[in-house]
Amino acid sequence: MAGGILAFMITATIHNELILFPLIIVFLFLATINHSHNYGVYAFFWIPVIVFLLDLNHFGDWIVAMERISITFAGRKYVLSNVLFSDWIIHHKLASELRFSPDITAAIDSHS
Repeated sequence: MAGGILAFMITATIHNELILFPLIIVFLFLATINHSHNYGVYAFFWIPVIVFLLDLNHFGDWIVAMERISITFAGRKYVLSNVLFSDWIIHHKLASELRFSPDITAAIDSHS
Protein backbone atom coordinates (compact mmCIF):
# COMPACT_ATOMS: atom_id res chain seq x y z
CA MET A 1 0.00 0.00 0.00
CA ALA A 2 2.92 2.33 0.65
CA GLY A 3 3.96 1.95 -2.99
CA GLY A 4 0.45 2.91 -4.10
CA ILE A 5 0.51 6.00 -1.89
CA LEU A 6 3.93 6.95 -3.24
CA ALA A 7 2.68 6.49 -6.81
CA PHE A 8 -0.38 8.63 -5.98
CA MET A 9 1.78 11.45 -4.63
CA ILE A 10 4.11 11.36 -7.62
CA THR A 11 1.36 11.20 -10.26
CA ALA A 12 -0.55 14.00 -8.54
CA THR A 13 2.47 16.32 -8.50
CA ILE A 14 4.56 15.45 -11.55
CA HIS A 15 2.97 16.20 -14.91
CA ASN A 16 6.06 16.06 -17.10
CA GLU A 17 6.97 12.96 -19.10
CA LEU A 18 10.65 13.90 -19.12
CA ILE A 19 10.72 13.58 -15.34
CA LEU A 20 8.47 10.52 -15.15
CA PHE A 21 10.44 8.33 -17.59
CA PRO A 22 13.68 8.43 -15.55
CA LEU A 23 11.59 7.72 -12.42
CA ILE A 24 10.15 4.63 -14.12
CA ILE A 25 13.65 3.41 -14.89
CA VAL A 26 14.91 4.08 -11.35
CA PHE A 27 11.91 2.37 -9.72
CA LEU A 28 12.18 -0.57 -12.12
CA PHE A 29 15.88 -0.91 -11.31
CA LEU A 30 15.24 -0.80 -7.55
CA ALA A 31 12.41 -3.34 -7.85
CA THR A 32 14.60 -5.70 -9.87
CA ILE A 33 17.47 -5.48 -7.37
CA ASN A 34 15.18 -6.32 -4.44
CA HIS A 35 13.17 -9.06 -6.15
CA SER A 36 15.09 -11.98 -4.64
CA HIS A 37 16.00 -10.31 -1.34
CA ASN A 38 12.88 -8.71 0.10
CA TYR A 39 9.39 -9.01 -1.39
CA GLY A 40 8.05 -6.02 0.54
CA VAL A 41 10.69 -3.68 -0.87
CA TYR A 42 10.22 -5.22 -4.31
CA ALA A 43 6.45 -4.57 -4.19
CA PHE A 44 7.04 -1.06 -2.85
CA PHE A 45 9.07 -0.15 -5.95
CA TRP A 46 7.14 -2.30 -8.45
CA ILE A 47 3.67 -0.83 -7.79
CA PRO A 48 4.68 2.71 -8.81
CA VAL A 49 6.16 1.33 -12.04
CA ILE A 50 2.83 -0.29 -12.92
CA VAL A 51 0.86 2.82 -11.94
CA PHE A 52 3.18 5.08 -13.96
CA LEU A 53 2.94 2.86 -17.04
CA LEU A 54 -0.85 2.69 -16.79
CA ASP A 55 -0.96 6.43 -16.20
CA LEU A 56 0.86 7.33 -19.44
CA ASN A 57 -2.41 7.40 -21.40
CA HIS A 58 -4.00 9.80 -18.91
CA PHE A 59 -0.96 11.79 -17.93
CA GLY A 60 -1.28 13.71 -14.67
CA ASP A 61 -4.39 11.77 -13.64
CA TRP A 62 -4.14 10.09 -10.24
CA ILE A 63 -7.21 7.85 -10.65
CA VAL A 64 -5.09 4.74 -11.38
CA ALA A 65 -3.15 5.21 -8.14
CA MET A 66 -6.36 5.63 -6.13
CA GLU A 67 -7.80 2.47 -7.72
CA ARG A 68 -4.65 0.59 -6.75
CA ILE A 69 -4.92 1.77 -3.14
CA SER A 70 -8.62 0.79 -3.06
CA ILE A 71 -7.86 -2.67 -4.44
CA THR A 72 -5.18 -3.13 -1.76
CA PHE A 73 -7.67 -2.23 0.98
CA ALA A 74 -10.25 -4.63 -0.47
CA GLY A 75 -7.68 -7.42 -0.65
CA ARG A 76 -6.63 -6.89 2.95
CA LYS A 77 -10.24 -6.99 4.11
CA TYR A 78 -10.79 -10.23 2.18
CA VAL A 79 -7.70 -11.91 3.64
CA LEU A 80 -8.47 -10.70 7.15
CA SER A 81 -12.04 -11.99 6.95
CA ASN A 82 -10.81 -15.39 5.75
CA VAL A 83 -8.26 -15.60 8.56
CA LEU A 84 -10.76 -14.58 11.23
CA PHE A 85 -13.58 -16.79 10.00
CA SER A 86 -11.66 -19.75 8.57
CA ASP A 87 -12.68 -22.01 11.45
CA TRP A 88 -16.35 -21.17 10.91
CA ILE A 89 -16.07 -21.64 7.14
CA ILE A 90 -14.45 -25.06 7.46
CA HIS A 91 -16.68 -26.47 10.17
CA HIS A 92 -20.07 -24.93 9.48
CA LYS A 93 -20.41 -23.72 5.93
CA LEU A 94 -18.36 -26.33 4.07
CA ALA A 95 -19.50 -29.26 6.16
CA SER A 96 -23.16 -28.35 5.79
CA GLU A 97 -22.98 -27.55 2.05
CA LEU A 98 -20.70 -30.31 0.81
CA ARG A 99 -21.74 -33.14 3.14
CA PHE A 100 -18.29 -34.58 3.67
CA SER A 101 -17.89 -38.26 4.36
CA PRO A 102 -17.12 -39.18 7.99
CA ASP A 103 -13.45 -39.84 7.12
CA ILE A 104 -12.94 -36.40 5.62
CA THR A 105 -14.82 -34.72 8.46
CA ALA A 106 -12.57 -36.54 10.95
CA ALA A 107 -9.48 -35.39 9.03
CA ILE A 108 -10.67 -31.77 9.05
CA ASP A 109 -11.42 -31.96 12.77
CA SER A 110 -7.99 -33.44 13.55
CA HIS A 111 -6.22 -30.47 11.88
CA SER A 112 -8.18 -27.83 13.77
